[in-house]
Amino acid sequence: MSKQTSLTCDVFTRRVMGRIYVVYFLRKLSRPVFIESFLLGLCTLIISLMVSLGHVINNAERVPDAPMMLPLFRFFWSAFLDTNDVVKILSIALVLTAIMFVYTISFSLFKRCTRISGRLLGQIFFRHTTAPHPAIN
Repeated sequence: MSKQTSLTCDVFTRRVMGRIYVVYFLRKLSRPVFIESFLLGLCTLIISLMVSLGHVINNAERVPDAPMMLPLFRFFWSAFLDTNDVVKILSIALVLTAIMFVYTISFSLFKRCTRISGRLLGQIFFRHTTAPHPAIN
């Protein structure tokens, strides 16, 4: 094989492998868990830049205690209603994304557990009964 042919094969291999890596990376980025994690982080970051969480917690400590936590819920509801529209939209997006994130992870774990338990049940109940192997001398 000539040196020039070897170089063109190396260049071709690098281009093909580069494209394979790009496709692999894009597939990893398009997974729902990654997208939801990114949205959770982005919403949390923007809300923390727009709202002083320290002041909210400080004001929440002044709410009188009640057995059913109703005054604390009223405080957070009134704080939510008194914020600007951007924070309201981001808060709703944060809650919805968090719900979808928990759903995705729990569905994935449930699917994995049922697959494992299905294998175990299949091994226990549907095992082929065969004669024991003769001893090897």
